[in-house]
Amino acid sequence: MGKFFRPTLSLSAVLAIVYWLTLPPNSLVLDESCQVPEIRLQLSEILYGRSFWEAQKAALAEAVRVEFSLRAASERGHDSDESERSSIEQKMTRLSDRDQGGDQQAAALIQRKRIARLGWLNRCQQVIEQNLR
Repeated sequence: MGKFFRPTLSLSAVLAIVYWLTLPPNSLVLDESCQVPEIRLQLSEILYGRSFWEAQKAALAEAVRVEFSLRAASERGHDSDESERSSIEQKMTRLSDRDQGGDQQAAALIQRKRIARLGWLNRCQQVIEQNLR
């Protein structure tokens, strides 16, 4: 019994670790081309199939929600900044005008990055939907 028990216990431990390592992730794990990047995640995709892609769909929906809530918060902050800025604007110097231009450039860069991320999320949504068919 002792000879049989030890290999069975070791095999059970290995299987438990493999199971844990290959569980579908709760976060969005797709790379820039919306593919599963790591071998461990690819194994998860193979083992869990639809469950893996449903988890990715839920993670993508959360990422889109966060992206839009960040945008809304940014716009609300921008509106309040505009009202404060209009009262102070008359007192600004040429240097602060340059700072404002830098702020606008930074805001434009953030906006471009958000648009690019939303484009990526949209492409990944299409990949996920294809895999759920």
